Amino acid sequence: MTSVEIVVVTPDLERLAAFYTGVLGLDPVGRTPAEGEALALTYDLDGVTLSLMAEEDAEAGPGRTVLSFGVRDVAASVGRAQDLGGVVLAQPQDVSWGQRVASVQDPDGAAVTLTQDL
Repeated sequence: MTSVEIVVVTPDLERLAAFYTGVLGLDPVGRTPAEGEALALTYDLDGVTLSLMAEEDAEAGPGRTVLSFGVRDVAASVGRAQDLGGVVLAQPQDVSWGQRVASVQDPDGAAVTLTQDL
């Protein structure tokens, strides 16, 4: 069996969770530990797991990974990203392969592509 998990390590779990919850319109499906201060939150993205993990000494900043998420409404998601501390890198635009695409940075500086099938 093959599974896919995207793990994002962050020095500010609460801020990053607010960003991804708001942009993706999803609530976490898992939390570690079950009670007390959260050290990790997990989202189910139709069979792919997105895990946000707290690490106090983690350095926020862009890396070589780009996260790409299909959303219902790219323009609305870009607006929520900005409201939640993200930076818009490329406004929504329709591309030749039948999608509307935009690029943002999450509050830690990771590149995030948002796509919508047209």
